[in-house]
Amino acid sequence: MLNGQQKAILPQLRKLMGAPMGPDPSDRQLLERFLANYDAAAFAALVRRHGRTVLGVFRRVLGNRHDAEYAFHATFLVLVLKAMSITNRSAVGSWLYGV
Repeated sequence: MLNGQQKAILPQLRKLMGAPMGPDPSDRQLLERFLANYDAAAFAALVRRHGRTVLGVFRRVLGNRHDAEYAFHATFLVLVLKAMSITNRSAVGSWLYGV
């Protein structure tokens, strides 16, 4: 359990370390940040959040690592190009699976 002094300094340490100050932003928030000003950090967060699943699906379906990586990159390129058309912005993972 943290004492008062430790609680007071913890946000400052997180800020210095670059750690998020609160809960992770939702897919909707990240997608809207990306759309609003091409926020590379928001896009990178979406890739980190969903990339492993997307790549795993392609590896299982295609059975070839190089083909899976190509399809992975193509899928996230489609996200860049079609992000504005996503109607349910809270379900980016489902949208990526559909791609």
